[in-house]
Amino acid sequence: MELPYRLELPDFKENFAYYKESEDRFVLETGSAYSRSLDLVPIVGPPDGIALPYEILFKINLLVQNGCVAGPLLDSNFYRLVDPYRAPVSISCIEHALDKLYHLKECCYEPSRWLTDQYRKYMTSRSKPSSPAISLDDGLVYVHRVQVTPSRVYFCGPEINVSNRVLRHFRRDIDNFLRISFIDEDLDKIHSTDLSPRGSSATDITRTRIYTRILSTLRNGILIGDRKFEFLAFSSSQLRESSAWMFASRYGLTAAEIREWMGNFREIRNVAKYAARLGQSFSSSKETLSVHMDEIEIIPDVKIEIGKTKYVFSDGIGKVSAEFARKVASKCGLKDNPPSAFQIRYGGYKGVVAADPTSSKKLSLRDSMRKYESELTKLDVLAWSKYQPCFLNRQLISLLSTLGIWDEIFEKKQREAVRQLDAILTDPLKAQEALELMSPGENTNILKELLICGYKPDAEPFLSMMLQTFRASKLLELRTKTRIFIPNGRSMMGCLDETRTLNYGQVFVQISGAGYRQLHGESSLFSSSRSRQRFIVQGLVVVAKNPCLHPGDVRVLKAVNVPALHHMVDCVVFPQKGM
Repeated sequence: MELPYRLELPDFKENFAYYKESEDRFVLETGSAYSRSLDLVPIVGPPDGIALPYEILFKINLLVQNGCVAGPLLDSNFYRLVDPYRAPVSISCIEHALDKLYHLKECCYEPSRWLTDQYRKYMTSRSKPSSPAISLDDGLVYVHRVQVTPSRVYFCGPEINVSNRVLRHFRRDIDNFLRISFIDEDLDKIHSTDLSPRGSSATDITRTRIYTRILSTLRNGILIGDRKFEFLAFSSSQLRESSAWMFASRYGLTAAEIREWMGNFREIRNVAKYAARLGQSFSSSKETLSVHMDEIEIIPDVKIEIGKTKYVFSDGIGKVSAEFARKVASKCGLKDNPPSAFQIRYGGYKGVVAADPTSSKKLSLRDSMRKYESELTKLDVLAWSKYQPCFLNRQLISLLSTLGIWDEIFEKKQREAVRQLDAILTDPLKAQEALELMSPGENTNILKELLICGYKPDAEPFLSMMLQTFRASKLLELRTKTRIFIPNGRSMMGCLDETRTLNYGQVFVQISGAGYRQLHGESSLFSSSRSRQRFIVQGLVVVAKNPCLHPGDVRVLKAVNVPALHHMVDCVVFPQKGM
């Protein structure tokens, strides 16, 4: 316990029941604190006269906050053992020993002695210790993370993250970037209701101490050793997760200079819009190719004026030439089936570009896609058109119920989803179909391969355990978020009909056949197109925005077959024409 100077020593035996069992004397000693207290909880730091590298100090905090070592036991002898300039071993051996200390089953109450024994093993061993490094794919980086709760702080990582435009450009300073997340004591999300007291009046305090803690952390930053991390920016997804990026300035590079490198934001006076534009460069993306200014064209937006109201039908939609789309797809590792649309970031532009066989320019951008001025010329891809499963959620169910859909329909869909999840534990075919439909991607590839090789879900222990976990996670989403799987539905990108063929109330939808061959065969809902792996939807369809908040966000439209749009796959193509 640390007490400030000139403070009257309290009577521990009267205030703490635990100490009543002890008749020993309590001695107040003067010495170096084992931690430094900021607006956060104490962050462990070395005593005066010892300077540790940031990476080692981060690992020590990680050990203390996860209960691997007891903080008060970290004396000056311990810090000398982890100081690269004083330790008898190299810095790689120090980091390896700290990593090994993290994986001990019990808390280490003699860290100095344990490190001394470990160093002795290193010095007598012929081979140098090496950490099990994971070779990262292109586009992935290691980033340190800090989780801040109302009463504690947790150091995490370094963790694997998808890179973004800023991290790629300043890759040499990757250790100066820090992700910070604000969570509650149960490691769950902090809600907006936690920031204001319940039932507060005009004379009461309008903000809680949790709000003050978050604000002070963002204003004052976090000091870890000799590095002070300051607020940098946050992406739109980080804002939903109560997270942000911080940066420790060095000589020649500050957080303000990074923001200046991103683009010119001087014309943006709205605070919320300014923050959103900063976050545009921090969206997780994959760097592809450079596109010079003479290789793009600015095309006009499609606007319709009804009365005094102007409607922009092409908001955030552009075009990409078919040849350049294939090159971008190859850069994204999609050589076999180039996507029809890409979600992009280019300089100060953001939005979706759809492949256009008639386009001669690499990129055709609209003014509605430009958010700020920037001289950056790299094309970053966030996502592309592909098979994505469709799930109902609470908002969509509420709107559909308001629009007249019977509750029995939703209950029936829910029972069907539960039966499908129950079947994966015994039926190999049902398991493969469920994985392919509900969870496409690399996460479930090993399970699909096991099923293809003939392993039975109820006979192979590993496969059975993983399928049970998959089922439990989907049932949890069903119970907590009402995510009801819709087999005949898809989540798609929206694009614009550049051919002006579609009329008002019509859409063009062509989907890839992932999983539908086994489930539906030649279903009456789908008519086969030129390719066996593609299906053109015809008839009435229900189209909803994501997220949908208003009954007008759900529309019943007519899907039609337009030969001029057959190159558009896994997209919803909307018309340019209004009423």
